[in-house]
Amino acid sequence: MTSEERDGAIPLREYVDIKITHEREIRDQWLKMNTELVADAKMYIADKLEKMNEMRDQINSERGQYVLRGEHSSYYKAVDGRIRILESFSSNLQGRIMVIGGVLGFIVILIAHFWK
Repeated sequence: MTSEERDGAIPLREYVDIKITHEREIRDQWLKMNTELVADAKMYIADKLEKMNEMRDQINSERGQYVLRGEHSSYYKAVDGRIRILESFSSNLQGRIMVIGGVLGFIVILIAHFWK
């Protein structure tokens, strides 16, 4: 080796130190990025869990507002019975009004016939 070639060359120890320093810098950057990614992931998961808890609370609060199937059926049967009573009363009343109208019409015809 000539002196010019030796001037561009570095000793092995210095080369190893440079490589170790470079690897430490890369590892430190990786650790820093990894820590940031883990923190971001934790924050994302915490937000998702918070939204899930809000949804669970909303579902639990709304659950008390719904009517159970048995309660709905019994209420519907009671209302249906009351409606049937009203329908029969209405039909009965309409029939009576028709009979009264027919009788009054017959009376008017009789009066008109004998009034002459």
